[in-house]
Amino acid sequence: MGSNKSFSARLSLNILLMVSLIFIVALIFVAISSSKIIIDESTKSAQLTLDVVSAEIEKDITEVEISTSAGAQIMMAYLNNDMVCDFMVQSFVNKSDLLTASMIAFVEGVHRGDTWYSTYAYRDSLGAIKMKKLGSEDYDYRYMEWFQIPYMLKQPYWSEPYYDEGGCNQYIATFACPIMDKDSNVLAVMTADIPLLHIASRVNSIHPYEHSYMNLVSYNGSYINANDSNGLVGQTLMAMAYESQNEAIIESCQRIVNGESGLSKVLQGSVASLSVFKPLHNGWKLSLVCEYRDIMARTTQMHIMLALVCLFGLLVMFIICYSIVRRLTRPITELSEAAISIAKGNFATILPEIRTEDEMLRLRDSFAFMQTSLGHYISELKSTTAANERMEGELNVARNIQMGMLATNFPPQLSAFLQPAKEVGGDLYDFLIKDNTLYFAVGDVSGKGVPAALMMAITRSAFRFFSGLGFTMGQVMGRINKAVAEANETGMFVTCISGRIDLETGVMKYCNAGHNPIIVMPPSGEPYFLKAKPNLAIGLFDSFVYEDEELTLEPGTRLLIYTNGISEAETRAKELFGDDRLLAWAKEKGAVVPRQLDPDGSNKVERQVVDSLLETVRKFVEGNEPNDDITIMSILFGQK
Repeated sequence: MGSNKSFSARLSLNILLMVSLIFIVALIFVAISSSKIIIDESTKSAQLTLDVVSAEIEKDITEVEISTSAGAQIMMAYLNNDMVCDFMVQSFVNKSDLLTASMIAFVEGVHRGDTWYSTYAYRDSLGAIKMKKLGSEDYDYRYMEWFQIPYMLKQPYWSEPYYDEGGCNQYIATFACPIMDKDSNVLAVMTADIPLLHIASRVNSIHPYEHSYMNLVSYNGSYINANDSNGLVGQTLMAMAYESQNEAIIESCQRIVNGESGLSKVLQGSVASLSVFKPLHNGWKLSLVCEYRDIMARTTQMHIMLALVCLFGLLVMFIICYSIVRRLTRPITELSEAAISIAKGNFATILPEIRTEDEMLRLRDSFAFMQTSLGHYISELKSTTAANERMEGELNVARNIQMGMLATNFPPQLSAFLQPAKEVGGDLYDFLIKDNTLYFAVGDVSGKGVPAALMMAITRSAFRFFSGLGFTMGQVMGRINKAVAEANETGMFVTCISGRIDLETGVMKYCNAGHNPIIVMPPSGEPYFLKAKPNLAIGLFDSFVYEDEELTLEPGTRLLIYTNGISEAETRAKELFGDDRLLAWAKEKGAVVPRQLDPDGSNKVERQVVDSLLETVRKFVEGNEPNDDITIMSILFGQK
């Protein structure tokens, strides 16, 4: 039959054409507009922020340079007056909040025949101005960078960052201005010390985005925005760049050190960043680094635009498709009305005539066949349906009751899953948190169906009652065993493992009653099966004494508890999943799931662990129906 007569082909082509056209246009529009708006806006914002901060720092630098140069000019006439020199440096520090110290350091032999001499004023930790006379073997300023360079070059100089041991005893950058006579002979050097903590507080407080940061480096590329706690003093920007072994980062840092202005884009691992930079007039360089993940977070505007475009497209598509489908499906409407009449018992209902030779005609013929056949089976169907409905209804009620008993309000550090092999099953899990302690239990009742479900309910109720009453886990298990044994007239038993974890200390006390061992996945090291004392299964002997054990968990340790529906899952060829595959999964997949609790208080991370194991088992059995109930519980002991 020709495709031009196919109802499904005509309908599919019309819908596909409209949907494709609308969404292609929408996606192209969103891609172009979002890329341009977001990138342009973020680049301009970063450059503006850099300009504002650089202007503030330039202002401070210029203020220090002008004040120091003016002071050097004034002091030319008073170098032989010690009182004026002391007063000058003291008032210089006192009048400027930017300065932590100031000095007039004389060239050797200039000050009244002294070998070397300096007068030094500094601000102590309480903010008081103190004076020192520096110039000795312990503090020989003649060989220090801030004295030698302006002395030799006969011009002002900004020093590299350094720790002024013996002076103000903190990290500083020094502006040094030579004091010269009329013959351009350097007689002394006047300095102004800026504390790096002052500059760091300004630079490090700028965060246009969550992960953005600023760098201020000296003429030679040493960090200026360092302080005595982060260890960056002495490290250079290029040293950091070479440590990254990233060519893009090295090239960008080289441009900064060379004193260029501009921007660059770098990719380090999976994180892409935008860097804007510019030099300051004294040779220092300022850069701002913003990660694109933060920049792209400002996509609310694009999301709204995308939603409006999609809604408009869906509206247009709905109107057009409704018109087409209404015309093409009119025979289906008529056949559906006839089917409703037949369903009410009117088997003599006249079916509509179909004049097209396509699927509609075949559908009409199928309805006619159904109409003649339905009467023959209706009486048998009624009796069979009634019996099945009674059975299914009872099992559904039992399943709903059983599943309703399971706790589902999972805390952030726990997730669990239970799947009965039949309508109802004998597996169980339970948990509760009391006094910052997590109590948990996983069990497997021998057998399946309704009897196992009843035994499961008794065990679960006993665990919830006795947990948190101050008993040891061995005592809790013993009382559960006694409660189950007293109600066990069929000889059934329950393998069970229960425990409690102190969420503050990580101390876990547990008791294993014949159950599969816990898999422990520490944050460092290989996963392993947790050995346990050989306690009997619950329900066999009511006087058995259970022994509990203790394990201290490292933060980030994950516990996986399961029933033999996992380890004994089998393929159609009767091959078992087994403990070896289970441990291999823990090493390969279970260990790569994040070890931190979800910040939003949900249990998505532990749900990933449960889903991953469940999916691995399902792929292994290749569609083979489970022969036993499946239960999985994942617990993460981590930071709050």
